[in-house]
Amino acid sequence: MQIEFNNKTSIEKFYCKKWTYKETSKLKKFLKKNNFPDYRINRIIWTLFQSPIKKGIFVSILESSNLVAFSYVIPRNFILNKKKYKFIETGEHFTNAKYRKKGLFDKILKNSLTYRDSIRGFITTPNLSSRRAYEKLGYKIFDRNQNRFLTYDPKKNKIKNNYYKNIKELRRDEYFKITKNFRRLNEMNKKYFDWRFGNPEIKYHFYEIFINEKLFYCAFRLGLPSPDKRPQVNVIAEAFFNESKPKLIDMISIIDVINNLHKIFTPTTFIADIESHSTKWMGSRGVNIKGYWLFYKNLKKASLDLNSYQLSDSDYG
Repeated sequence: MQIEFNNKTSIEKFYCKKWTYKETSKLKKFLKKNNFPDYRINRIIWTLFQSPIKKGIFVSILESSNLVAFSYVIPRNFILNKKKYKFIETGEHFTNAKYRKKGLFDKILKNSLTYRDSIRGFITTPNLSSRRAYEKLGYKIFDRNQNRFLTYDPKKNKIKNNYYKNIKELRRDEYFKITKNFRRLNEMNKKYFDWRFGNPEIKYHFYEIFINEKLFYCAFRLGLPSPDKRPQVNVIAEAFFNESKPKLIDMISIIDVINNLHKIFTPTTFIADIESHSTKWMGSRGVNIKGYWLFYKNLKKASLDLNSYQLSDSDYG
């Protein structure tokens, strides 16, 4: 497919190339040629082609054979009101700095939406800088208060709680058996679970945590090395209380317990509902709102409830 873009200063020709599971080896060589580090290549291949569905697509825009922009498309089976629907996740959109402000970001997004299978809708988790581009394509924020991306910095928590706690690390199979029917967006069968938490580059810890007579379960990973030497940011991939997401105050307690276990006090990213909490209240407890949202594009007129979303439904490390 040939695409031509015009701007005020020049006329350039670009074309779109979509890579599928059958082209895995060719895509690896292509990414290597375009100076992708091995860990990033492995993560892309794992994310798109090693899941049980294996129908991910790597969407690239090229000038000659040089990669100037890319994105990916991942089919997902979501459970909504106990029924299974196919959604498409679009993510990791990137445009080379030399080619920005030429309309490539919009073009890569539009090419990512041309998925032929019958689907219910699209989801993505854009940052502040890309939010408007998604809104132009009909995406909407699911809820400004629910499913908010947050960071907890224990060093900035001015409220120190004393509570009885007990933490036990579970084997991956144990955790799956306990939580397989808990509320998530993705259909959680054993094959999907083993892939989702089987990234060879990342080690997940699975915990059963007892705090003040409440029993919680969660999947946690330590932060990956940062290229700019900033503090590593840890991740609560998912957490549950009574089979659903815990409240914000409980999430803070969960992270404190895990931090004490690992003897780490760097920030942690997680998802929580902030509807009943002020910015001042959160700030006093070391909680900051990140500039990300859960966006969706609904292809049906029926209402869409995505409140069961967990970071494990889209964060792949």
